[in-house]
Amino acid sequence: MVVITGIILSILLFSFYRERKHNQQVFIERGQTLIQILSTSLSLQTRMGCYRSQRVVEIINSASLSPGIIYVALLNHEGETIANAGESSKVDIRNLIKRNHIYWEKDCIFLSRTISIEELQKGRQHRNGMFLCPDPTCSSENMVPWSQWGKGPLYLIVCLDTKELQNMNIATSIRFGIFALLGISICILGFVVLDLYQRKESFAYELNLAQEKAKYNEHLAQIGAGFAHETKNPLGIVRGLAQAIQEEVEPDTNEYKYASKIIDETDRSVRQINNFLELTHHHAPEWQPVPLQDFIKQLIKLLETDIKTKDLAVKVSGDHETIEADPEYLRRVLLNLLLNAIQACSRGDEITIITESNKNSVSLHIIDTGMGISEEDLPHVIKPYYSKRKGGTGLGLSIVHEIVLLHGWNFTIDSKEGEGTKVSISNIRRVNK
Repeated sequence: MVVITGIILSILLFSFYRERKHNQQVFIERGQTLIQILSTSLSLQTRMGCYRSQRVVEIINSASLSPGIIYVALLNHEGETIANAGESSKVDIRNLIKRNHIYWEKDCIFLSRTISIEELQKGRQHRNGMFLCPDPTCSSENMVPWSQWGKGPLYLIVCLDTKELQNMNIATSIRFGIFALLGISICILGFVVLDLYQRKESFAYELNLAQEKAKYNEHLAQIGAGFAHETKNPLGIVRGLAQAIQEEVEPDTNEYKYASKIIDETDRSVRQINNFLELTHHHAPEWQPVPLQDFIKQLIKLLETDIKTKDLAVKVSGDHETIEADPEYLRRVLLNLLLNAIQACSRGDEITIITESNKNSVSLHIIDTGMGISEEDLPHVIKPYYSKRKGGTGLGLSIVHEIVLLHGWNFTIDSKEGEGTKVSISNIRRVNK
């Protein structure tokens, strides 16, 4: 695109300078035509090698009054002024008396033409068609011979106003500026169309790839869910057999302890399977109005034993708002977040739950003063099965993240190792009262 634009601009620039040069040439040719006309006028009024000085002055004055002419002068070969008219110039016009000399000033141009004495003496012939002496004794007092200015040539100088040329160049600049803008616009439009086409093809390819991956992942999820269900059945049998062993032996025997470990590990495996099923089997939220603070306080009561065991201070503050949510999904989110906060805290730490009303929504913040999350681990905590905590499954925050996305909420985690964690859920729809 850059190459094409450069080529177009180069062509336009070349054409622009060529047309400016053409404008200048046309302007100069007009001036030279004017000088030729003046020269012919001077020649036509000459008779028998003589001229009327008053008539020459009138021709020069008349020419100076023409539109676009600033100054006109007729000089002899030594630079003496025979006749002149118009605004005088600071330029020494004696330096301009060279054949076809052109001199540019800021706002004008000087053109000169050489006129030979022979050319003037041709003049008009006698009425009988006879050539008379080119330097006669003039019979009229109003007639003077050209020869009085010497044998050398005369020089006709004309100074033309360049406003017309400037206007021609301005019009050229505007026209080529428009052409340049149109050319650039066409290039940009072509680039945009090409880019959009390429993006469309890329998006179509990525969409097809994503659809294939989604189908493949859905197939894997179905296989995994089926496998998980099938695994839970033998685990239930194993747990039942371990309980049966516990009933037949004394509590202080090794058999009893081994059976207890089997039961604990079986329960842990079942919990992981249940978490996996929750992660892979989400249904659309069933929206209901939920009083948020009352809902939170009920969940805190369920976790009261864990809270008292660690001697934690739990505070609930903020606005009492009713939100739109799926109660079961909301329960899973809050339980996972509260359990994470409790597990991250040590004895005497504090957990603060704040509900904050915005213009049309509600935000929820769960803040703990626990161990926090390292900067290295923070970007990965919502990934499934990523956990640095002993005994953790790495599915809790993944489930929370999936449920938050289903509801169209926003989810952020701010944490610093050794200082605690703040989890925020925002853009929760509020029920208008």
